[in-house]
Amino acid sequence: MLSVVRGKPMGLSMLFEIVVGGMGRFAMDQGCRALFAQNSDVVDLAIVDTCHQYDDIVVKPALQSWISSDAFEAIFDGLKSGKRDFDDEMIVSSFLDVGDLYLPGEPLRDIAKQIVSTFLSALANRLLLSDQAIPLLANRQEQLHSDTREHFSQELAQVKAMIDALPTSLIVGLEESSDTQTPINPQHATLTAQLDSARDLINAGKVKSARALLEMLLDNAGDIPSNLEFRLLTNLGICVLAADDIEEGCAYLERAYRLQPNAAKSLVNAALVARLNNDPSRAIELTSQALKLEPRDSYAASELMAALWDAGETKRLDEFVSNEDWVVDDRPCATLLARIRADQLRFDEAVALSRCLVQDEEADYDEHLVLAGILLQASDARQGGDVLAFYLEAVEQATQALDLLEATELQVRRSLAQSIRAGARLALGAFDEAIDDVEAVLQTDPNDANALYHKGVILLKTERPEEAIAAFDRIREPHVRSKILFQFALAYRASGDEETAATLLRSEVSLECPTWDDILKAELLCEVEAFLCIEDTTAPLIELALELNPTDLKLLTLAATHQHFRGTDTDAEKILLEALSSARNEDLIEIVWRLANLYRHQGRYSEAADRFVEAIQGNVAHPGAEALLTSFWNSGRQREAFAWSRKIRVEHPHPPKFAIEIEAQILGRVGDIASSVECWESICSRDDATAVDKVQLALLQFRCGARERVLDQVRQVNAAELCSEPFVLLKLAQLKHYVGEEDWLDDAYLARRCGMNHAPIHLGYFALFVGCHKDSQSPESVEVGTAVLLRVDSDEQWWHILETGEESHTANELAQNSDLTQRLLGRQRGESVTLQEGELPHEVVDIQTKYVRALQETMLLYPTRFPNNTHLSSIPMTQDGIIKVLGLVDERDRYFLKLHEWYRDEPISFIILANSLGVPAPELWRACTGSSEIRIRFSSGSDREAQKASDLLRHADKIVLDMLALLTVHELDLRQKLLERFDQVAVPQNVIDELRQLVYEATMVVQPHGHVAKNPNGTYSLVEMSSEEWEAYQNFTRSVLSLAQSLDPITSYPELDIDGEVIEQLSELITGAGVGSIFAGGKDPDDRPLLVSDDLGQANLARAIGVDAVNTQGVLRELLRSEVLTQEEYSRFIARLAMLNYRFVQVDPMVLLTLLDVNGFQTDEGTRALFAVLEGPECTQESAVSVVAELIAQLAQKGLLQETLLVSLLLGHLYRGREATTVLRDCLKELEVKLGFIPLAQTRIRLLVMQYISLVGG
Repeated sequence: MLSVVRGKPMGLSMLFEIVVGGMGRFAMDQGCRALFAQNSDVVDLAIVDTCHQYDDIVVKPALQSWISSDAFEAIFDGLKSGKRDFDDEMIVSSFLDVGDLYLPGEPLRDIAKQIVSTFLSALANRLLLSDQAIPLLANRQEQLHSDTREHFSQELAQVKAMIDALPTSLIVGLEESSDTQTPINPQHATLTAQLDSARDLINAGKVKSARALLEMLLDNAGDIPSNLEFRLLTNLGICVLAADDIEEGCAYLERAYRLQPNAAKSLVNAALVARLNNDPSRAIELTSQALKLEPRDSYAASELMAALWDAGETKRLDEFVSNEDWVVDDRPCATLLARIRADQLRFDEAVALSRCLVQDEEADYDEHLVLAGILLQASDARQGGDVLAFYLEAVEQATQALDLLEATELQVRRSLAQSIRAGARLALGAFDEAIDDVEAVLQTDPNDANALYHKGVILLKTERPEEAIAAFDRIREPHVRSKILFQFALAYRASGDEETAATLLRSEVSLECPTWDDILKAELLCEVEAFLCIEDTTAPLIELALELNPTDLKLLTLAATHQHFRGTDTDAEKILLEALSSARNEDLIEIVWRLANLYRHQGRYSEAADRFVEAIQGNVAHPGAEALLTSFWNSGRQREAFAWSRKIRVEHPHPPKFAIEIEAQILGRVGDIASSVECWESICSRDDATAVDKVQLALLQFRCGARERVLDQVRQVNAAELCSEPFVLLKLAQLKHYVGEEDWLDDAYLARRCGMNHAPIHLGYFALFVGCHKDSQSPESVEVGTAVLLRVDSDEQWWHILETGEESHTANELAQNSDLTQRLLGRQRGESVTLQEGELPHEVVDIQTKYVRALQETMLLYPTRFPNNTHLSSIPMTQDGIIKVLGLVDERDRYFLKLHEWYRDEPISFIILANSLGVPAPELWRACTGSSEIRIRFSSGSDREAQKASDLLRHADKIVLDMLALLTVHELDLRQKLLERFDQVAVPQNVIDELRQLVYEATMVVQPHGHVAKNPNGTYSLVEMSSEEWEAYQNFTRSVLSLAQSLDPITSYPELDIDGEVIEQLSELITGAGVGSIFAGGKDPDDRPLLVSDDLGQANLARAIGVDAVNTQGVLRELLRSEVLTQEEYSRFIARLAMLNYRFVQVDPMVLLTLLDVNGFQTDEGTRALFAVLEGPECTQESAVSVVAELIAQLAQKGLLQETLLVSLLLGHLYRGREATTVLRDCLKELEVKLGFIPLAQTRIRLLVMQYISLVGG
């Protein structure tokens, strides 16, 4: 590919000269105003060109004022007459003084200079391309003076020096030969100046303008010296080659070569021509001759290196580089060598060489462009360093090249830079930005192969295969079509046209010395043929190839892939593992990649993840990054899934949406709501965000309790976009109901219509409708959106009149414009309507809103549609129906009793019991603490458990409350006491979520309906909750939620170390709140709070997996030990636990004595509840005897009047549930020991106990 040197920018005076020259002969006799009037369209276009880059409102009037001013004409006329004393500052001052330019906050002179430079360049270009354009400075031939000739000689020398110093890569044809040092003939001074100006344009990248000028010079050249003709042809060849017109450009260079066949630069030009014509041998010969003439010529050396590489003379190339070590430091040679090293897959060397070049301040666009291309090539080959960083750097380098190319006319180079940047952006997943680059190229050249290829790949990756096919099909170059065949076939397969894909691949698959690209094509052919169940054309090719080369790892890998698509995965795995054992470098990565995909296909996700890790090597831009993430996720390796998804989001400049979704879901699961919201907000800000994403964000905001944010979010959701997602649509309806948005019932109705085959959708609609606050009165007449029941004779049929936008799902749903709809609209109950001519009239029996009718249909059809789901039943109230209802009540009663026995006899979790009954845990807890029907197991009652809790709490500074512990703290009003003792009192976010959902559900229902229950005596009764009771329950849930929100929410990051499938199973058993409690903790695994659980089953589960747990009584003991509680406060709290019907409350004599003392040794509800705790068989006989004996001994020392009554009461509780005589005698023995030092009390108490034993035994 040809490059053109970017030279130094021209000064304003030089640009002004070019403009004056561009006005042609007319400038001789006319002022600039007259000339501009004659060329007004050219001038206007130049102003427009300038305003494209600056503020049109400010710049346009400034330029118009300036070019029509006397100051501008003075400069114009001065240059026209050959004056040279105008510098840039004078020209800028002229523009500022006359143009009255004002740009607030900008460095005015710098901006003004840029504007003037842009305008003069644009004007020169427009003049050169206009119909009146003639050679630059031709009008001054007869006015040149000696000082003018000297000026041109100096400029010629400067241009030569500048050209010789500037770098190029594969850039040849620099025009001067040895003859250029011949003194300038005044007769040809104008032509020389014109060639100098053309060269200035080329150096500035204005190759179109230069070409137009040079072509005009060539047309009017006549008889000119060979050295000037050489320059003219060479420069023209450069311009033509820069436009990618190889044939014509080579023709000009050949003509130039024939003029000076023995000059070094002419030889280099001819070598370029030979190489472009695929004759590298001649190019080597010519450049060798040139180097003999000029041994250290940059362009000759670089052209020789290019020719050696094209000829496959790698050894000679390396020898040349080794012998001529100066080439590594030479800019053109180093640039070319970097490209060659990249083609040799020696990317580290290529990148290092190229980076050295661009770090220099003199770096030109071509060097940035070469580095960008190398980085992209290395990244695509997944070699040479951090692939993601390489892609990003490729974008940066291509952008810098484009910035430098902005002021040039090098469209081919600009298109190449945009193509490279598009390729890098494509690999980074920045599809929108990549397609912008591609379209920019295609606007200039609709058939650009690189751009069409990248466009096709982008369309394929964005699931638009038909458009991708169209893009690929526009590529006409045969060699390019061959290279894109794999993507072409992929597009056909993605579009469902596997047969065409197979046809394309069969013509191209070759297994003779295959590359991995060849293997990819063959693998795709294997897959397509297996899918179509057609002739297996790859099997014989593989067999033959392996006979010739049985150890070729690529062929063995292909054989494994073939086995996989033919259904023999065991053989495929065996072959891959054998190949892997001897693989190295690139082969190793390719084989591991295929093994990972095989495991993923088999559902062996953990093994797949391990292999993907090997293949991807931490590269978040790798095509398999998402496959690794899904393998982590599906294998339950949550911690690794979380870490990888976060790495992708943080490091990838354009992270795939799926990765952010996974991270957001994990964060939501562990209760890190703020971080999860951040992820979903990021998703919702993307162009590919969907209505589902917005609902997910709203659900997270609901978990935060951010009502206003939920409202704002749901208002952005178009429910019609969720028709394919009925569950999400139902969630949207619930969220809208929560925030009071009026159209929530419309969304619930739509969810039901779209989710007819899903039982939970019907149940959700039923629940929402029951809580509906809308007026559900039946309409008076038939309207759009209503359902009407028609009857003829004994036949009845419901008809639904659809609203705008609703689609008919069944035959009895009518569009608004149907004839039957028109007949029905406005009809009232009792009226008749004829459906079709000749039929009997139908009577309008009933009219309902669509919401009511949907509810009726759900209730009627639910048992038939979902026979195995008993959550909703419709039973007619006949004699048989009533019997069926009572039978269901009996069945439910037996189920409840069985669960009760299970919970009583086995240490299962209270949460499991609540789940089994279908009741929220707080609701069941409230019911249990209000009656003695079910006692809550919050402790085992063992001394060992109590001692362990004391040790743990003594050293704890942070605690976390599970659901039941939170309910206990709420009931005892312990919040402030806990905060006095512990640095942190936390509640799992998942517990808060469950409470918030409970509050919402309690708010949604105005008042629950009653239910039929079976009484202990076998009778049945209707149990209803009064409005006062329901209000009390609503207040209770709100109060508990308020308490939870007043404490520190805590995440459950430690659960990420547990298999995801196990977490799912635990969540089904003990809910997310239970999981969040057991695994409560932050990101640091060593910084976990102590779990306080009043659910013995859940506490035991926590202990089984290594999590310490205590109960509220243990916490109360710690508060007593740390003097946060007094003995009296502690005693009252323990009594309250007993009153709450907590099972295995540990009672010590001091608690009972304290309460009796406070109450004047009168019993109350609290002391009686504690006495009951001592009963058997739950309280061990040993413990009960010890406590009762100690308490009686203490009472005996006080000489109380109530002594006999209290002792009798205690003895009565002691023998209850035990063998009376034995336990009482044991107690007596204890008392004799305890009272041995008080003989009178011992005798008195002994007599009381013996009398009691006699009474009980008698």
